Amino acid sequence: MISYVTTLNRCSDQNILDGLRAIFFISTSSKFENDNQKDQFFNRWANVYFERWPELTFLYIENDRVLGYVCGTLDSDYFLTIDDVPTLRIFQDYFKLYPAHLHINCHPDARSKGVGSILLDHFFANLRLENVIGCHIVTSAKSQNISFYKKNNFSFCIERLYKNSSLLFMGRPL
Repeated sequence: MISYVTTLNRCSDQNILDGLRAIFFISTSSKFENDNQKDQFFNRWANVYFERWPELTFLYIENDRVLGYVCGTLDSDYFLTIDDVPTLRIFQDYFKLYPAHLHINCHPDARSKGVGSILLDHFFANLRLENVIGCHIVTSAKSQNISFYKKNNFSFCIERLYKNSSLLFMGRPL
């Protein structure tokens, strides 16, 4: 078994790219009426990171199969100039302490096996090289992934309401 972590900018294999897309859709609960709607969703929530910051997209590959990825940006304030995401904007007052943000997904076969934590270690090491002082995520306040983030030292938490949904901002100092 050969396992390794690489960045997207070092990878152009179509099977790898298809694997990223498959994991993204396995991990979402959203439903789509057609392929165009599905493509728009992928482009907004994943591909924007893959295309703009491939050096910040880390892939966990085992036997030529993608088992997980983490992607993100160094600067959430800048990201909001590209895409005004209201669920991100409501926490903008915390971006000075936690300027970077990320998205992480793993294939169900790789969950609870340390793959996500390995990916975060690579992502955070890269942020430190860029002198970024903190990173955040935004998730549903009732999400099952909260324990994963707490285990990975996202120690700052604040909850806010957006359109009758409770969202949780979790920050990790670097």
